[in-house]
Amino acid sequence: MKVFEDWKITSPYGYRADPINGNQSFHTGIDLVKYHRYPIPAFIGGVVLFAGEGVAGAGFGGYGNVVALMDEKGYVHCYCHLDSVAVAKGQTLSKGEIVGYQGTTGRSTGSHLHYEVRSKDSPSYGYGSHVDPGKYLEALFENEEDDEMMKEKVAELESQVAALKGECQTLLNTAEAHVEQINALKALLTDQNVPEWFTKEFGEDALNGIVDSPQGPNLFWRLAAVAFRLRKNNNQS
Repeated sequence: MKVFEDWKITSPYGYRADPINGNQSFHTGIDLVKYHRYPIPAFIGGVVLFAGEGVAGAGFGGYGNVVALMDEKGYVHCYCHLDSVAVAKGQTLSKGEIVGYQGTTGRSTGSHLHYEVRSKDSPSYGYGSHVDPGKYLEALFENEEDDEMMKEKVAELESQVAALKGECQTLLNTAEAHVEQINALKALLTDQNVPEWFTKEFGEDALNGIVDSPQGPNLFWRLAAVAFRLRKNNNQS
């Protein structure tokens, strides 16, 4: 199992010969070994429901010193046969934080960690509702990886959207500046204030009805200037 590849597995989840009486029985967890008093990390984060010595009838009879924590899905993770516990009931732990130390308390033939996952937290901390801990963690970690990938994609899309918003705002600002320039040009083209020399030459009413189109004033002024120069030259000759 990938999630336990750094551990020595001495007894997997499922049916086995009981190490004490030799009878065929179902092993409700997985037995993992590092070394005696090895600091046991939480395989997943959660809230500590129980921390101490398990007693018969309470869901942890024969399990020795136990830490049980509930993950966000409501599953209970049991760390059993601990030499000692390192947390207290009610604590919130993150993945990797130390829950206790490998030991051989309770019904045990040697120092190891009995790790068990239960699908509910009551009664008796979900005793009897065990699931395969390896498969559960693998599925959980796969979902976490998918969530992380999705978060990265969302962040990337948000960055792209922010960049597009910036580009759109720049284009809008540019367009507004162009509109101002165009309006200024239109105002200039439609300005009918007549220069003094033109009034003297052609009269005050000469522009009435001529400069109604945007192109009209510009073209008219050019023609008027040419006509004025021609008439001035004629008068001088």
